[in-house]
Amino acid sequence: MLEGLFHHKKEEKEYLCALLVSEDRIDAAILETGKDGSGNVLKVSIKEYLDSWDNAINAADAAVTEIEDILPEGKELTKVIFGLFPEWLHEDRIKDTYLKKLKQLTTSLSLTPMGFVELPLAIEHLLHRDEGTQQTVVLVGVESKHITVSLFKIGKSCGSVTSERTENVTTDVEKALGSFMDVEVLPSRVLLYGTSGELEKLKDEMLNYPWQKKANFIHFPRIEVLKNDFSVKAVAIASSSEIIPHTQEEHADLDSSSSAAEITNNRVKTALENEKQKEPDEVAEIAQDLGFIKDKDVTGENGKIETDLTGEEISNVEAVSELAENTSELPLPSRKLEKKLSLSCILSKLTFKLKLPRNTNALVIVTILIILIILGAAGIFAYWSLPYAQITLLVSHQNLNQTERITVDLKASSVDTRNKVLPGKEINVESKGTKSIETSGKKTIGEKAKGEVTIYNKTLNTKQFKKGTIIIAGKLKFTLDDDTKIASASENVGSLSYGTVNTSITAVDIGTAANIGPGTELAFADLPTNLYSARNEKAFSGGTSKEVAVVSRDDQKSARDKLQKDLEKQAQQNLSQKITASEKVLSESIKSKISKEIFNKEVGEEGDQLGLEMTVEVTALTYSQSDFLQLLDSVVKEHIPPNYEYKADEADISVEDITAKDGVYSLTIDMKLKLYPKLDTKDLPKKLAGKSVVEATELLRATTNVSGVEFNVNAPLESMKKSLPINPQKISIVITSL
Repeated sequence: MLEGLFHHKKEEKEYLCALLVSEDRIDAAILETGKDGSGNVLKVSIKEYLDSWDNAINAADAAVTEIEDILPEGKELTKVIFGLFPEWLHEDRIKDTYLKKLKQLTTSLSLTPMGFVELPLAIEHLLHRDEGTQQTVVLVGVESKHITVSLFKIGKSCGSVTSERTENVTTDVEKALGSFMDVEVLPSRVLLYGTSGELEKLKDEMLNYPWQKKANFIHFPRIEVLKNDFSVKAVAIASSSEIIPHTQEEHADLDSSSSAAEITNNRVKTALENEKQKEPDEVAEIAQDLGFIKDKDVTGENGKIETDLTGEEISNVEAVSELAENTSELPLPSRKLEKKLSLSCILSKLTFKLKLPRNTNALVIVTILIILIILGAAGIFAYWSLPYAQITLLVSHQNLNQTERITVDLKASSVDTRNKVLPGKEINVESKGTKSIETSGKKTIGEKAKGEVTIYNKTLNTKQFKKGTIIIAGKLKFTLDDDTKIASASENVGSLSYGTVNTSITAVDIGTAANIGPGTELAFADLPTNLYSARNEKAFSGGTSKEVAVVSRDDQKSARDKLQKDLEKQAQQNLSQKITASEKVLSESIKSKISKEIFNKEVGEEGDQLGLEMTVEVTALTYSQSDFLQLLDSVVKEHIPPNYEYKADEADISVEDITAKDGVYSLTIDMKLKLYPKLDTKDLPKKLAGKSVVEATELLRATTNVSGVEFNVNAPLESMKKSLPINPQKISIVITSL
C-alpha cells in the first residue's frame, strides 16, 4: 500500500506496424503509442523487390523483421495498417486483385490488418501537422511503372490521377495536371515522393520545363523532393490519429464483406479531416520556446537546466530516432500568457550575468562585452531584415464575356466612348531580301546517234524519200537527214537487181541505245519491207545521255513562300521599332504584298541552285494603349457588379471581322475578363507583421471575399518560418483566383 504512494504504475505502450506497399518497394515503420493516443515513429526499414508478389512478401518479411528488433522484451508486432497508392483503390475500397494479395501477405507474416489509408491523404496530413497550415499543393507520386498526381486546395483533396509512366515523366505529369479541368489555377508548390530512385533527376527536369506555358500555373511552381522515409512515416502518423485509440474494436478482416478498406479508411479519413480543423496554439509555441512545460520542473532534479543537444538529423532511415516524431499536441502551461510576446519584449527579459575571476584583465571583459553586443545586434538585424514572406490570397472570381463592335478611325484625334471610336494610325514598312535553294527538278540531256545506211528499192519504179522520213530498227526510230531519190530495180534473166542508194540518218531520241552495230536491218515506218528496206554497213555513233538538275515550278513556289515568310517576320519587327512604347499594333490588321520578285533561272533551266530576290510591303494599324483601355473601361463598366474589378493585363481579347473603307476600320472585339472582389491590401503587411501563420490565416479568412490563403515564408531558421516577418516591408501580398 505504501509502495503505491511513491510509485506510479508504468504506462502500457502499444506497437503498430505501418506498411507502405507499392509496385516495387515495401516501406515498414514501427509506431509506439500510449493511452493518450500519442505516437512515436521509432524505426523505418525500406526494402525493394522485383517482379513477383512472392518477392514482395519476402521484402515485407525482411522489413518487418528489421524493425522488430527495437521492441521491448515480450512485445510482438501483430497489428498492421497499410498505406496504398490510389491506383489500388476504387470508391474507398481495395480492388479485389490487390485485396487477395494483401490477405496473402498478412497471413504469411501473421499480422492482423487494422485497415488502410490512402497515401496522398496521409502525406497531406503530415505536412499540415509539421507546417501548421492546411496544404495547397500538388503531390506527384513516382513508381517504376506508374505516376500518381494528387491535388489539394486548402487541405481539401481535389482528386488523384494515376497513369502509366513513360520515358518522359515530365510530360506524364503535364497530362495528368490537364485532367483537373475544374481547377483554374494550380498550386504553386509541387512535392515529389515515391519509390523511384530518380526523384532528384526528375526534379531537375521539371525545373527546366516551361510550366507556365504548359499548365495553369500563375508563376513558376516551387518543386521539392520529400525525404525517402516521409511517406511511410505519414502512414504511421495518420493511423495514430484515430486507429490505435480504438483497439477495443474488432480487428478488420480482409476477407469480410465490409473489408478493411470500408471499415478503417473512413475512420482514417475522418481522423485526417478532424486533424485539419485543429490549429496550433501560438501561445503554446511561445511558451515552449521560453521553456514552459506543463507539470514539469524545467530545472530538473539537481537544480540545473536540462538541455538536449542531440539535434543532429539521423540520415540512416533504419536507425532508431532518439527524437522520435510525436503526434500529440504540446502540453500547455497551467497559466495562459495574457499578452503577446513581441521581439522587443523577449529581448527586454533577457539578462546576462558574467562571473569573472577577480584578477581578470579589464580589457578581456570589455572585449567580451563588445563581442556580445555585436552578436546581439547582428541577430536583431538578421531577424529584422532576412525573413521574407509572400502571401497569396485566393479569391473566387466571376467571368465576364462580352462582344462589341468598335471603329478605328485614322482621322480621329481622341477617344469617342459614346460611339465607340478609337483613334488609329496606319504605318507601312518595306523589307527586302534574297534566298537561294537547291533545285529538285530533273532532266535528261545528251546527243543523238548518227550513221549511214544503204536503202534498197525492190520495185520497178523510182522512189523519192523526203527529209525526215522515219526509219525504224526494233523500237528505235531514225529520220533521213536529206531528201533521197532511189532508182528502180532492174530485171535480168531469172533475177532482179534492187535499186540502191547510200544516205545518212539520225536517231530521233538522245542516248547510247541508238548506237546500233553494223549489219542491222532497218525498215520504213509506213512501207512494207518487201518493197523497201535499209541496212548499215558500219556501226552508228555519237549517241549520249545524262541526267541534270533543273528548276521546277515547285522550286519557285517553295523559294517564294519561304522568303516571303522571312521578310514578313522581319517587317513586323521593323513595325515595332516604328511605334512608341505606348502604342500597340493590331496584329489582325497586318497585311503584306510582294512588290518585287526576280528569279535568276526560269522553269526547266539547268542548274542545281535557284536564287530569288524579293521586296515585301507590310501595312498595319496601330492604336494607343491608354486610349484602348479607356474605351474598354467604358464598354464593360456597366456590366461589372458592385465591389468587383478586373485586371486589364489579364484580359483575353480577340479581334475578328475587320473591314476597311476610306481610312475607317470596323472590327469586332471578343472580350473575356476575370472579375475579382475589391480588396484593400495596403495596410495588410502592417497588420500581419510578426503574427504566426495560424493567426494570420484567421485574420485573413475573416476578410470579406477571401476564400483561402497560401504562405511562402523564407527564413534562415526553420523555427522562424512559423511566423511572418516583423518587418512589414518584407511581406508582399498577391491576389489570385481559385
